[in-house]
Amino acid sequence: MEARSADTAAAPRSQRRALPSKSGAVATRFGRIDFRTTFFGGLLEAFGWEHPPRYLIRDRYRAYGEVFTRRVRSTDIRDRPAILLLQHTWEWIVSQFRSLVWLFVSCFMSTFASAGSERLTVAYPEWPPYKIVQNGTIGGVDALVLDEIAGRTGLAFDYVECPWARCLIMLQNGSVDMITTIAKREERTESMDFLEPPMRDNYPISFYTNVKAKHAVSRYEDLYGLDIGVIRGSAYFDRFDQDQKLQKTFVTRETQLVDMLASQRLDVIVGIGANLDYLIHETGRSGVIKKSSFEIDMKDPAYIAVSKKSKHKGIVPRLEKVLSDMRRANEIEQIERSFLEALARDKP
Repeated sequence: MEARSADTAAAPRSQRRALPSKSGAVATRFGRIDFRTTFFGGLLEAFGWEHPPRYLIRDRYRAYGEVFTRRVRSTDIRDRPAILLLQHTWEWIVSQFRSLVWLFVSCFMSTFASAGSERLTVAYPEWPPYKIVQNGTIGGVDALVLDEIAGRTGLAFDYVECPWARCLIMLQNGSVDMITTIAKREERTESMDFLEPPMRDNYPISFYTNVKAKHAVSRYEDLYGLDIGVIRGSAYFDRFDQDQKLQKTFVTRETQLVDMLASQRLDVIVGIGANLDYLIHETGRSGVIKKSSFEIDMKDPAYIAVSKKSKHKGIVPRLEKVLSDMRRANEIEQIERSFLEALARDKP
């Protein structure tokens, strides 16, 4: 690069202008300058003196010696080397070797930590007292049953809260691995494997009305002409599920059913007695909602189901063996009874 002209050198600092730069390698507010090529003269010609840059970002190569550093400082530019290259090849080799060793150790420890337990994702729609989700905390009878299964199999379970209908979709596409307390239906067997034996053999289907309602439900035929609240995607009993003459309003959660019946936006709600009894009491609606005399004692088992698209399908035999042992010893029934008794003691 040519040296500055005499006129430029003699001009006052406030009137000097930068001449065009011919190369670039250093990042500044005004572009990139290769000082290894342009060196000292290029430094002064690269920047305008009226508004010089506040800082200079450069590589810390040895080409930039002490003289260059002093020259930069004399122009009131802050010098900030951006990259420190190792001065000796052996230092670079040592650093790379240490990185590789650390990577190997990290991978080994991660593999070792995960080798002892297989993690399955459980779809967990809120359905107390069997499935309770409060402030992100998982609880309920089913969680206690899975804790026992985990202790006996070495498996680990992660929970995903989801509305019932969405949980079914996630099982179909393999987004989750399994679900508890689900009725076996022909269309569900296409996407899920139902473990034997079931968790429970039967449960009552109950109907509820508002205490102010003029209608009563004492038989199945009383349901006609009433607005019945049901959970989307749920199966109750065949006659009810397939009856096209019934007027049904679909929601995603049982808590919605209780709220809508309490405000008389529904005439009747239907569900498993233990589940709705719990919700009605917990929400303080015992004086507003009453259980009807009509009830269906379902001989419809509730299962644990594993998605056919799960990569953990191989654990089905292990799960079935533990389930068989627990059912044979009535352990699931004991877990449920103890949990419900503890809830009753805690209630005011």
